[in-house]
Amino acid sequence: MAAGVAAEIESRLAPLTAARNVAWWDANVEATEENERRRTERELAYSNALADPEAFAAVESARREATASPERRRLDLLHDLMLRHQVPASLRERIVELEASVGSRFVRHRGVVRGEEVDDNEIKRILRESDDPRERREAWEASKTV
Repeated sequence: MAAGVAAEIESRLAPLTAARNVAWWDANVEATEENERRRTERELAYSNALADPEAFAAVESARREATASPERRRLDLLHDLMLRHQVPASLRERIVELEASVGSRFVRHRGVVRGEEVDDNEIKRILRESDDPRERREAWEASKTV
């Protein structure tokens, strides 16, 4: 029984996990409002699946019955993954929205070096290659502004 519970829940989570990961990638590659909205939607769908009280109860029950060490570990991991989502839906939704918003701000942020906005790659290049201590310091400080 325990193996069936884990497999069933994992099969439900798999497409949600993939969609969530793609939305996260898109939002980090191109920080648009549309990508942030899509990321929030996918994160919330994933969180809702993990918050399912019936699925969580099934995992807890299967954990009590599991005797095989690998299967018990699989159920323990599922339990731990689901546990933090066992909160009111309004709280989970707010957390997801805030996480997506902060992530988007982080991705859009650009430090300023020599009066110009630069991306992280340029800051790292300056820190690695510049012989000018003032420029390196300005790049380092710009890296801390996010």
